[in-house]
Amino acid sequence: MAAVGQGQGMGRAVATGPCRRRRAARGRAGSATLGGPANDSALTLLPAFARRAGRAPATVTVGNMQPALREPMLQRGQVDGVSGFVTTIRFSARLVGIDPDRDLRFIDDAKSGLDLDSDAVIASRRLVAQKSEAAPGLLRAIDRGLTEMLKDPDAAIEAVARREPLTDRDIEKARRVAPLKAAMSHPEGRRIGPTRVPAVGEVFSRAFLPPRPARMLPVPKN
Repeated sequence: MAAVGQGQGMGRAVATGPCRRRRAARGRAGSATLGGPANDSALTLLPAFARRAGRAPATVTVGNMQPALREPMLQRGQVDGVSGFVTTIRFSARLVGIDPDRDLRFIDDAKSGLDLDSDAVIASRRLVAQKSEAAPGLLRAIDRGLTEMLKDPDAAIEAVARREPLTDRDIEKARRVAPLKAAMSHPEGRRIGPTRVPAVGEVFSRAFLPPRPARMLPVPKN
């Protein structure tokens, strides 16, 4: 029904620095292992990425783990790299003591030449036919939520912290702003808003989108 963002941000984080040394200490220096949740989009796209990059995916051993174990396994040197949204990995890594700028190297699918959409809101034909008011209402709520969050990021983080008291406010604020700068500030998003609707009418519909002015979100300055 609608895609939010233009596919930037999916990719892989490869261990360097202390993470690589932990791997070598475990006797894993001669192998290459990439890990990610079984349903991870970036992991699913690995063959396409490998073809685009001219690399053979067979040279990499792929393993799966629960999402919560991704960054801890990377920190312990149990895998050489992990897949997922770059912003998710970056801030989750900080929570387990990894300095992403020092210890990780990020390989972004979009920057590697894959032209992709990102997150999507999908409605069934049955829902559209029987409850046509639900789809536009949901998209209006998403746009309003993004707009209100950008107006006052601190209030948004406090709302999250009320539901989850263990929230690290500084990291979560940075985690919220980063994808808006990366995945949602694409030139196409600046032209039509963050909700991108391809022209394939069998899958996507413009009928449920909020008006264009409501989709034009401010880009964070800091």
